[in-house]
Amino acid sequence: MRRLPISRIRTENLRALKRYERLGKRIFLNALREQAKEFDPNIMVRAYVEFYENAFVDAAKREFNMIRVINRKDFIPDGFFLATWRAWIGPHVREKLGTMITNVNENTRGKIQLALSEAVEQGLNPFETAKYVSDIIGDPARALGIARTESTRANSMGKERSARDWAAETGVELWKLWVHGGSREPREDHVQQGREDPIRSDQKFPLGGGMDAPGDFAGGPEQTINCSCTVVYVSEDYIRRYYPHLLN
Repeated sequence: MRRLPISRIRTENLRALKRYERLGKRIFLNALREQAKEFDPNIMVRAYVEFYENAFVDAAKREFNMIRVINRKDFIPDGFFLATWRAWIGPHVREKLGTMITNVNENTRGKIQLALSEAVEQGLNPFETAKYVSDIIGDPARALGIARTESTRANSMGKERSARDWAAETGVELWKLWVHGGSREPREDHVQQGREDPIRSDQKFPLGGGMDAPGDFAGGPEQTINCSCTVVYVSEDYIRRYYPHLLN
């Protein structure tokens, strides 16, 4: 059992996050542009669900297979697991992310009202007003900002769910490591956390008052916005070999 190739894991994680960001930017931008035409909070709810049904399930599958390779076992996620993850994530998004989506919607509603007031002040006709509102609300930069933060969150949620299912199916106790994303302007506490020893999978990383993984709401915006870090799960055999002092 070799040590984890952290550099490769970081590189592969960044590639995955970029894929999720591109997907999320398209989904959230379309939602914002729809809301600019006729504001409906459910449009953004559906956008979040669509995004998570793709990014979360992909992240869960990737982590499940990584755990399998690390533990040299042939147990792999089949159609049942993929269907279960996909069915689980929709209601979970509506419940877990409900308040945050509401805040996004309220922000959009405020921007629409402000844009309409500005259009009136400028004396724009209905056609010009619609375009003005669409240009402001359908901002690609805002869509990308949402996608970037949600990519890390969906990535971590998928990894956590697949690790939990792996442990339940195999009886293997798992631990987790924080892997720093390698951004050009890193959070120093995230860099430091990446140097720390692993912790048990049910424990919290001591960031932002206690976080289960990168993107965890408990960390607040200061710990989650634009974060590209990830979490990796390893077995107790791995800990016994490379971190025996943790089992004493």
